[in-house]
Amino acid sequence: MVLLISPLIASASNDDPQLKTINTKVNLIPLALESISAEIDVGITQYLAIGPMVSATKQFGSGDTHFRAYSLGVRGTYFFGRERFKSSWIGSVFAERLFLNLTYDGLKPLILNGSSGGFHWGALIGYQWHWDFGLNFTLGIGVASYDIDEKVTLTTQYLGQEIKSVQDIPEVDKIGSLFPALDIMIGWAL
Repeated sequence: MVLLISPLIASASNDDPQLKTINTKVNLIPLALESISAEIDVGITQYLAIGPMVSATKQFGSGDTHFRAYSLGVRGTYFFGRERFKSSWIGSVFAERLFLNLTYDGLKPLILNGSSGGFHWGALIGYQWHWDFGLNFTLGIGVASYDIDEKVTLTTQYLGQEIKSVQDIPEVDKIGSLFPALDIMIGWAL
């Protein structure tokens, strides 16, 4: 992947020696929930950046039930009217694969683990403020959707033995609706 986009990065960065090539960002909303969502934007043209995004939740739950989620995806950002990584109105689209895990251990020595996945995608419009020394701040609003897989893999552990089964998730099709999305991010451009 790096070998495929490195000529684009090199050509994009040679247009203007002051033009930054990479921007790392952290979303402040998940941080408030003791989770993390981070991105690396790589400039591929004068007005466009694309890069990976990753997120992970802390282990949530109460009592015997624990939940954790991870995701891995990609985001593309277009800078309207200004060169990338300079203060500008922006538009972005993203897609990421979700990995969901649930554990219930209230029937010890019986432990139930469930895992599923899905997709999270959306589009946002906003403004990104950039300062010459690298610090930047993004505020964006838009829409997003969660499309959760219709099956869950259950693993039952009892006295060292494992039993796996695949079950349908009832009414999962109702989850795929559009929801409001909000980005509040802080970053550093290099």
